[in-house]
Amino acid sequence: MLEKEQGNSRCHCLGILALFESDFNQAKRIVIGRRLMHHLEDFDMVSPMQDGSRPGRQCIRAVLKKVLAHDYVCLTATTAVFVENDAVGCYDRLVNNLILMLLKKLGLPPSVSACMGELWDTVVHLIRTIYGISDVTYGSTTDLPLYGPGQGSTCGPLFWLLCYWVIVESIDPTISSMTFLSACRSVLVEVFGTSIVDDTSLGVTSDYLYDPHSFEQVNRQLEIAHVVRKLTKLAQHWERLLYSTGGAINMQKSHWY
Repeated sequence: MLEKEQGNSRCHCLGILALFESDFNQAKRIVIGRRLMHHLEDFDMVSPMQDGSRPGRQCIRAVLKKVLAHDYVCLTATTAVFVENDAVGCYDRLVNNLILMLLKKLGLPPSVSACMGELWDTVVHLIRTIYGISDVTYGSTTDLPLYGPGQGSTCGPLFWLLCYWVIVESIDPTISSMTFLSACRSVLVEVFGTSIVDDTSLGVTSDYLYDPHSFEQVNRQLEIAHVVRKLTKLAQHWERLLYSTGGAINMQKSHWY
């Protein structure tokens, strides 16, 4: 377990790192991870919202998209609201059965998926500390199953991208998103937000129509209330989709503005 914040050794603030047998872990990366990752990219199966854990992409892309969105809002005096949310230990909460079904859907041989499932069900975990390796072990049981490939698995980023693919594909198309119109009014861009692995920024822009018979201040208050309701609906919808894949929102690291 590693400190996420220097000097903060509280258990809930530590990151769990699983140490796998090296040859086995690298074999998973070569045989499964790289092939499926390129398959997802070749067929554009990963949403352009996601800029993490993908070949040829850097985190600065997500930052640039956020800066451009904020600049557009400022220059056009558009009312917009944003929410920043972080998922709790995304690699440790992925539902194994869902991952195996997605792997089979993508054409992974049944023998390989069965091997992965048996591994997750029967693997024995020990805890390594500065005092040595623990005598007590634990593992997945029927009554208390363990989820996720674990932090440190070479296939962890791929499995998260599969769940992210399901989440984005399942977004209700009737829910509002951010809308950007070009200066020549011929290009319309609609996007829900941007992500770096499990850190996601969502936003909505206002489509409120001012009432000419009301005061400017009243219209302004009604517009703000309108756009906040839209963001609330989008944020709650995203949280439910994340929860369906085993994830959860880290409220301490999330905020809206």
